[in-house]
Amino acid sequence: MPITISDTSINSLTVPTSGSAGTLLATGSNYPLNIDSSATANSIQIDSSGRLIDTTMPYIGGTIGDGGGSGDKAIGTPLFNRGFTVTSDAIVVPLTGQYFVSWSQLVSTNSNAIYYSIEKNGVGQKFAYSLGNQYNDLGLALILEMEVNDYFSFNFNTTTNYSWQGAHSNWNIFFLG
Repeated sequence: MPITISDTSINSLTVPTSGSAGTLLATGSNYPLNIDSSATANSIQIDSSGRLIDTTMPYIGGTIGDGGGSGDKAIGTPLFNRGFTVTSDAIVVPLTGQYFVSWSQLVSTNSNAIYYSIEKNGVGQKFAYSLGNQYNDLGLALILEMEVNDYFSFNFNTTTNYSWQGAHSNWNIFFLG
């Protein structure tokens, strides 16, 4: 027979005493929790070595479109997406908290030097720089505090001669908590 602990802050917490060793269950509409080797895809899972297997944390990644010019870059279709809303040139976050974001892209500059930036709600947060008449793989990475419905975008602040997608471009965003 499982031991059941009731408390208004967590509704009902159940710790079985036999037959389900290593299982912890909390039930109720506001506190779905199942820590167990056979937990469902909507549960927090901890494996037998104590590693957290989180199948619900938001993350997204893909490539940036190619071409020249300036302004916000086209996001395109993400290669993977768990929980984000994507528009043509922005990625909307689903939760308030800290996010790790990175972007790299091969660019060719004309005679002018260029800046490119990761933006939060349309404002540059971190910048990369390339001299004129150069080919460079530029990269940026940072952690930002975001609110629900804030958005990331990727921007060439000055005109590029050309930028490449595919193997020469990637971006990733991970919710950290």
